[in-house]
Amino acid sequence: MRVFSIITSQIEGDRKMSDCLENVLGISQKAIELRTMISFFFKTEEEINALLNDCVGLSGKEINRYVLKTRLQKITSDCYSSIDEFVFDFNINKHNAIERLFKEPLTKTKVALINCSPEKLYQSHSMFEPDVFFMKVIRWL
Repeated sequence: MRVFSIITSQIEGDRKMSDCLENVLGISQKAIELRTMISFFFKTEEEINALLNDCVGLSGKEINRYVLKTRLQKITSDCYSSIDEFVFDFNINKHNAIERLFKEPLTKTKVALINCSPEKLYQSHSMFEPDVFFMKVIRWL
């Protein structure tokens, strides 16, 4: 039985999630990047329950490692299988396609830094390890 299923079933929005992160996991409001990554990777009630159950009592560094481990799992399970698939998604929704490629939340400002074709972006991403972060590839371009 999940300890925090009652808490997460009551989460109705960002504010309650934010309160839950602070009150249950002790993640400060100032840990903006960690909070953003958590919101990006843990969207369903099941995922939130797993996060809360696995991370209660852990330090901020340990929670960050847990989130990065989740990112690696999602990279493996939901990566693009081809350049054509990425380009297709890119042409429909550039922002979502790039977030899926890099498995990290991106601001509109970061997405605006892209000044190459989707093919070049995908090929550049492929030159690095699959868990490369967006800004490393952008600096390389």
